[in-house]
Amino acid sequence: MMHIIERLFPTPVFLTMPAIGFDISDKSIKFAELKNTSRGLRLGRFGAVSIPAGVVVSGKIMNPAALSALLSKIRTENRITAARVSLPEEQIYLFSIEIPIVAESEIRSSIELQLEEHVPLPPLEVVFDYAIVSASKETYTIFVSAVSGDIIRSYLSAFNDAGIAPLSFELEAQAIARLIKSAPEETYLIIDFGETRTGIAIVEGGIVQFATTLEVGGDAITTIVAKSFNIPFEEAERLKRAYGLEQSNEYKELYPTLLEAIAALRDEVNKNMIYWQTHKSDTDRERGKISRIVLCGGNANLKGLAGYLAASLKTKVELADVWARMTDFSRYIPEMSAEQSQSFSTALGLALGAFDYD
Repeated sequence: MMHIIERLFPTPVFLTMPAIGFDISDKSIKFAELKNTSRGLRLGRFGAVSIPAGVVVSGKIMNPAALSALLSKIRTENRITAARVSLPEEQIYLFSIEIPIVAESEIRSSIELQLEEHVPLPPLEVVFDYAIVSASKETYTIFVSAVSGDIIRSYLSAFNDAGIAPLSFELEAQAIARLIKSAPEETYLIIDFGETRTGIAIVEGGIVQFATTLEVGGDAITTIVAKSFNIPFEEAERLKRAYGLEQSNEYKELYPTLLEAIAALRDEVNKNMIYWQTHKSDTDRERGKISRIVLCGGNANLKGLAGYLAASLKTKVELADVWARMTDFSRYIPEMSAEQSQSFSTALGLALGAFDYD
């Protein structure tokens, strides 16, 4: 579902297993492998490498040679030849349209006729994929994800130069959604709380239909703590993870400091929830009511965060069960901690896409 370029270039059978997902952010590269065994899916190789500042900015590759060098190092050390790669929400356009019922071979050309209405780029510069949401006697309702061809080419080049063949490109949030157990028509919100930014996505019918990025992440909150207590960043990070949104007799000012920072994140989430519920879709369709919020990402484990958001937003909030669709813990426990699993959710979701889990 929504795998850009995979439909145009089908994956050869000999490359389908094992499957490795690469999640690239402004600050790090995370990769994770899933192996299909006689006992079910099992975790294979995984790891993370820091990216120097300025190499990737808001999802755009600013220093291709530096990124390729890091990818090449990962390839050499882990013997990786192919991967499924995430694309950042900041660079993706999402929208829904209606087109007349046409033959399957004509759907793409029908979408192309409406691209200029939704994407501020010349149609010839746009790469897109789509999913048919519903059909009536006369029309298809189609959800489209589109990206600049320059973005696709820059990621293709970085991986090819590193000797890793990209098998597909996919929206980060769609990869995460693949991990979440949900009812077919359920509508829920994902908060991907990372180090430098926070992704917010709304999933309806299994498809990410809204996605935005907030320029606030765990590092910004740690910086606020460091300044408030006049301590090094590393010590502020330790305090943040040790106490979170819990009262501390030793650090009485920590709770209100973190609360103020998290409140800004809560307000942005609330704003997007209200927008979703009060505005119809591009095709004038009523949107589903958000049933729950799923937290993931490296900072999702902040103590008290889920409870605070649930009380503030009056919506059920839960940590993503990253392994729910992959394994039964009574039979197999992956060699990855629960906290690590949150950080690797995008990479794992990408890898899971190789096994027809849409």
